[in-house]
Amino acid sequence: MKKFFLLVPIVLLIAVAVTAFDFMKSGANASASDVELHFIEHGTAIKQITVGTATDPRGNYIVFYDPVFDAADKNQVGNISGTCLNTSNTVQECHFTLILPKGQITAEGPFTSGNPVATLAITGGTGIYDEIKGEVVQKTITTPAGLEFDLTFNVD
Repeated sequence: MKKFFLLVPIVLLIAVAVTAFDFMKSGANASASDVELHFIEHGTAIKQITVGTATDPRGNYIVFYDPVFDAADKNQVGNISGTCLNTSNTVQECHFTLILPKGQITAEGPFTSGNPVATLAITGGTGIYDEIKGEVVQKTITTPAGLEFDLTFNVD
C-alpha cells in the first residue's frame, strides 16, 4: 500500500510534465505555422432574392457563384459559391465555399450593414485543406467594374 501512495505523486508529476510539454510544443508550432492565404473575389454573379419588405428585410437572401483571383488580382485561381440570409434589418448570416484546384475551404459568419469588413470562421475543408482552421477577413471594395471582395484567410 505504501508503494501505491509513493507512485501517485510520481505519476502525477510525469503527467503534468508531459501535458506542459505538449502545450508548449503546440503553442510554438501554432505561431510558427500561421499562414495567410489572400484572394480577390469578383462579384459578377450575385443574385438577390426578395422575400421580406423594404422595412423588414428578414428572409431576403443572396446567392452567388463568383470567380476568385490571386492576391495580385491577375489570374483566376478558383470560384466561390455561397448564400447570405438577412436575419435582421442590419445583419446577414453568410456561408460560402472557396473552390480551388487542390481542395475547398468553407466559412460562415455574420455581415453587418454599413460595415465593409467582416470576420468569418473557417468551418472546414477538403483536399489539402482537410484540417484547416482559422478565420477569413473579408473587405468589400466598390470598383468601377462592380463589387470585389478582398479575402484574407488567416490559417492556424
